[in-house]
Amino acid sequence: MKYNKVIGIVSGMGPYAGLDLARKILDQTVARCDQDHVSIALLSAPQEIGDRTSFLLGHTNVNPAYAIYKMIQKLKEIRVSVVGIPGNTAHAPQIFDVILEELKRVNSEIAFALKNQNITSIPIIDPMVRALIKEVDPTKLKPLKVSIL
Repeated sequence: MKYNKVIGIVSGMGPYAGLDLARKILDQTVARCDQDHVSIALLSAPQEIGDRTSFLLGHTNVNPAYAIYKMIQKLKEIRVSVVGIPGNTAHAPQIFDVILEELKRVNSEIAFALKNQNITSIPIIDPMVRALIKEVDPTKLKPLKVSIL
């Protein structure tokens, strides 16, 4: 089966998060030969994206949303059809909502696969973690293990 669309991945938020997402996509692809695989554009620039946890805890005023937004725009230039952002902290409302606003501000043709968020035409894969993060105030957390299957 041949795929005509390109999946974009914003990486660099956790050394292996982008690679892990790419591997999972490839593992789920039905392919009889190399050419049957879906095309993936992985953009990893960890030096460009500030520490999300430091921002969320108020240790820095530099919101990493703007760097993530710029990476999404770079992926848009190569005509990706969907964008995955595998870094969990990037989906905290203080960061992710700014990405959405920036994309709206420039009338981006990128859309998000979120409930009630129909911006345009390229969805962004938003993990279930966003729902969890919405319910948790990161400034009031004590060390804790959370598992998501």
